[in-house]
Parts: sequence; C-alpha cells; structure tokens
Amino acid sequence: MGEIEKFIIMEDEIARDGGRYPEYTYTFLIGLQSFSEGIARGYVKSFHVEKLLYFQGLDQMIFIMEDIMDAVGAPMRGRVPRSLTGKRNKDAVTVPFVDLRGKIKKEYGFEREVLREFPVYPAASVRVVGRQDAGIQGIFRSKYGDVGFRSGVELMRLMYEFFEKMC
Repeated sequence: MGEIEKFIIMEDEIARDGGRYPEYTYTFLIGLQSFSEGIARGYVKSFHVEKLLYFQGLDQMIFIMEDIMDAVGAPMRGRVPRSLTGKRNKDAVTVPFVDLRGKIKKEYGFEREVLREFPVYPAASVRVVGRQDAGIQGIFRSKYGDVGFRSGVELMRLMYEFFEKMC
C-alpha cells in the first residue's frame, strides 16, 4: 500500500478489549495545499466519498468531516444539534457544508487509493473515535506521531502547530 499507510490508523491497530470498537470510529486523510496568513487550504479525503473535498480554513475542514460522519452514521452524535431557537429537534435536518446525497459509498475502497494521484500528498490523518454534544474526540497522526484531541478546537490547534512546522 505504500506511503499512504503511514497516515491511516487501520482497524486492526485498535485493541478489542471492550473499549471503543473500530466500527464506531472514522478516519480522514488531510492534505495541505497552502498555509498563509493563518489560513489552511487543502482537502479532506474520506473512503466513503470518491472525490476529494476541498476546504479553505480549518473550520470548513471540521464541518466537512462532520457532514461525512453524519451521512455515514459513524461515529454517531451524542445529541441532536441545537437550532437558532435554542431547542433540540430530532426531526430537524442539519445543514450540510457539502452536499453528499448520492455520493456516499458504504464500503471502503482503500485499494483504489494506492493508484490515486493526490494534488498534494496527504500530510496527516484524523481518526474520530467519538462525538459528544458539539465536540469530537480522536487521534491526530502526522510524521511527529499520534496525539489525542478532545475537541474540534484542540484539533485545530494541533493542525495549526503542524502546518506552521511544515511551511
């Protein structure tokens, strides 16, 4: 599989000891195209969406990741997000940042990623192991190793630090 597997946290690497199960987690590849004036531009790669999903700013990156996890259903949200009324409505549809209707594939296609030509090689991966309330928790993997994060803001701080070192 080559270089890409450095950034992927494969299901077999997660201990099956009664803790979090692999099927409830989700991995994204992150490619950085530019980082100037504190704004990251790049793409998110999901194995359930064929095309690369481009972002401009880390907030957009997290919204894209949330949309994919909502569409795939893993990991599930702990609660329904609030609306402008301040109330939760389980029947309300969250507004997606990217329209994924008809684009979600239910099976991973990892093998085809070996042949894909990325505009910029993936620099890191994000493994989301849980989503509670409005937060996400998981593992950020880069050439500097694995670092756990407890919120989207903490993930953005890790990524800013990583991008500063890269550029």
